Amino acid sequence: MTTAPRRLPATQRDTVGDYDLLSLLGQGGMGRVHLASHRTSGERVALKVLRTQFVGDEEGRHRLAREVSSLQRVRSRWVAGVVGADPWGEVPWLATRYVPGPTLHDKIINEGPLSRDDVEQLASDLAEGIADCHAVGVLHRDIKPANIIVEGRTPILIDFGLARVADDPKITVTGLLIGTPGYLPPEIAVGEPATPASDVHSWASVVAYAATGRPPFGEGNSMKLMDRARRGEH
Repeated sequence: MTTAPRRLPATQRDTVGDYDLLSLLGQGGMGRVHLASHRTSGERVALKVLRTQFVGDEEGRHRLAREVSSLQRVRSRWVAGVVGADPWGEVPWLATRYVPGPTLHDKIINEGPLSRDDVEQLASDLAEGIADCHAVGVLHRDIKPANIIVEGRTPILIDFGLARVADDPKITVTGLLIGTPGYLPPEIAVGEPATPASDVHSWASVVAYAATGRPPFGEGNSMKLMDRARRGEH
């Protein structure tokens, strides 16, 4: 997901819950994320709204509800925490703390690999954020450069859409790959369930990308990337 705001034309602006939508921050397979402002307090948030085709889909609403539940468990300075949500409303939405800054993916594309000091800072801070999630039993399951906002030198983990509590049943979504090839650990590629170690593998892949400016398992289609991960051919 990109985080470069694209201001909405006045004719396309809307409200969701108690928030006015200001600009489009990014979009994924199931939802759009807007910069939004609370109508009373003026607080700015990143507000995720399910795409219209998923509004009547119970599976989509349940996934958003799981994301809310996971985020509500996590208290970490390295995670964009939940501000409010209504997965079951007429328009399902989730508001999290707005973090100004580029994604790690965009930062590397535009500026090149990080310096050694910045890589070490990123690795340390991101590891603590992941540890905070694991301490309350939450697995992120989709740690990748596009899901990390760089606020100054500080990495902030976002998008818990694939997260789950460690003792919950495995999420299955027909026709969708659960995670991002190139950052998924090898056990996921062969159909095994995620564990805390899975997030650690993704963390290492992200750090390698930040240090080199290259995806750790190269370029190519999803099957090639998953096969390289399974074989350890980084």
